[in-house]
Amino acid sequence: MQAIYQILLPAAPLALSTGSQYNSLQVTHFQPTCCLKIIIRNPFHWLRSIHAQPWHCAQHLRSLPFSDFIRAEWQCVWDDQAGIGRDDPRWMQEMAHERNPLNEGSRYCNIIEARKVKYHIWRGKLQGHPGFVPLNYDQFLKAPGLAVNRNAQLTCLPEPPAVVLPPGYKGRLGYKRKLMLRLSMGLIGKAQAKPKAPISLADLEFIVHNLNKAEEMAWGYDIDDLVRQELAYTEDRARYRPFPTFHRQRRCEL
Repeated sequence: MQAIYQILLPAAPLALSTGSQYNSLQVTHFQPTCCLKIIIRNPFHWLRSIHAQPWHCAQHLRSLPFSDFIRAEWQCVWDDQAGIGRDDPRWMQEMAHERNPLNEGSRYCNIIEARKVKYHIWRGKLQGHPGFVPLNYDQFLKAPGLAVNRNAQLTCLPEPPAVVLPPGYKGRLGYKRKLMLRLSMGLIGKAQAKPKAPISLADLEFIVHNLNKAEEMAWGYDIDDLVRQELAYTEDRARYRPFPTFHRQRRCEL
């Protein structure tokens, strides 16, 4: 998202530190001239992503399989991912602001509760703000121009003539991918989506039980429909069988 706005609306000032998920719960007032974008992902895709890259979470959580990960008590620590070194007194200490403010600062019982509480607080704080733009990530990918043009209107900037999503991870390309794109005139080096791992039925039931369906619907996600998509995907993956590998037997010459 940062790359998109820097490319398409370079004149728009960005203050990402104000709107990051790690400190926005402590912000009590937003200027009416701010454009506040809250980006919400499909909860199942988001859980897969945060399990694959569990930023700031305690070390003992990082090696857990998916089923255990989504059920574990959530705990975030200060580490190198938070931009501090081992000489910092906060090193490997728990992040107090990553606890549940709606339950006397206790730890979130799992990562799904953290999502539910944070989104509830964000919507409560920002509802009615003239610059509040809730973004459903899947809808944004289908029609990014709607969000970009809305941002241009709120910041009194001209709308870009065309909206094209930048390639690469978070809009950034590594030097190898840049080189391949340039040498192949854009044919080789494009980022390819990795196949997602199916979620078991027991895990689906646990996730749905812990989500707030009404809250998710407010962000544009129909949980029942998403579950049907997940079940269909799991069935498709179960039908897939790779071709067997035949090993040619070596013939003994007498």
